[in-house]
Amino acid sequence: MLNKENTAYLRAAWQTEYDDQVKSAASIYLEQFGDQRSGAVFCAGLSAIALTTSFDYYRMLSTALCDQEIARNIPINDLIPWHVPGDGVKSHVHHSQEVGAKIETYVQSQKTVGFVHGHYRLLTPANWANVIMARERCDILVLGMEDGWRTKKFKSVQPFAKDWLRWQWVLASGFDGLVMRISKVPYSDSGYTSLLKKLKPTYYFGNNDMSSRDQDKMFERAEACNCEYISLPRQTGFSTTQFLSSVNASGCA
Repeated sequence: MLNKENTAYLRAAWQTEYDDQVKSAASIYLEQFGDQRSGAVFCAGLSAIALTTSFDYYRMLSTALCDQEIARNIPINDLIPWHVPGDGVKSHVHHSQEVGAKIETYVQSQKTVGFVHGHYRLLTPANWANVIMARERCDILVLGMEDGWRTKKFKSVQPFAKDWLRWQWVLASGFDGLVMRISKVPYSDSGYTSLLKKLKPTYYFGNNDMSSRDQDKMFERAEACNCEYISLPRQTGFSTTQFLSSVNASGCA
């Protein structure tokens, strides 16, 4: 279990020397966040991945992020991933019916609610940055995470990590939105439209990396469900497939 007593071990486990290129990448990610806490969540989430994988890039980037955030006087406690709930992650990951009821309560309280979803089979720095940017644009963000079996069946790619571990990465970051498991929704445009109608968020988020055809689909879903579609900026960095391919080609992490 990750906790405060493990601080020294955690820092030793994932901190790694980095070069100017990694330092620059860390700066680019951090500079686009408007909320001071966002950088800490970004750093802690990537640090959690660095702890549970053998990928040096995640260790270098999370170290660079940590150094820059400490220089900005962000408490070290916020930058290290010890936020995993003591009762485990499963009880903190919700299904759509639960989330829909929570959203209804939030909206009645005049809060804005956003919804962003994806496979997140590794949680790259690029897609994690956009999740955090989406979080900044609303009062509550619902992060929908596809079950790994859906990734394997419908995208024809192998999940990198078990579902519970991907949930842990998000929760360990200190993410304060709602994590929702996407498992039974039909994997189709009509399926996601029906999910949006059930959730009824204020905002529906996509990103500029999508094709214009996919962007149009996202916009049409939002319009059909009376919510606003927001396309998040194109991020620097790699896709999961690119990263894993490069790791496999090099024969090392």
